[in-house]
Amino acid sequence: MLDHVIPIELAKEVMLGAVKEAKLIQQDPAPDVRVLSYDEGGIVYGLRYWLTRFDRDIDCRDEVYSLIDNALRKIGNTMPHRRIELVPAEAHDFDKLEGLDFIKPS
Repeated sequence: MLDHVIPIELAKEVMLGAVKEAKLIQQDPAPDVRVLSYDEGGIVYGLRYWLTRFDRDIDCRDEVYSLIDNALRKIGNTMPHRRIELVPAEAHDFDKLEGLDFIKPS
């Protein structure tokens, strides 16, 4: 998942550029990136690539994730962070709530 501030085309370009440097995966067929979902917390991407040997799965995944992480950090990105908005409440708003006598101002 990447933050919404990164345009989809840029994210795809950066990830594909990074994966082209991978030595342990096949480059033919070429790796590809697809948007899987556009969620509240960020945009979820799926990266497909092919292996020559399945016993190298862990090593391939490590190489691919490391290359993508480095490429995203070069453009100034880190993982998305939770955003919260604080909305001040007026003290008199508590008067309307039942069962909160212990926090009402005296």
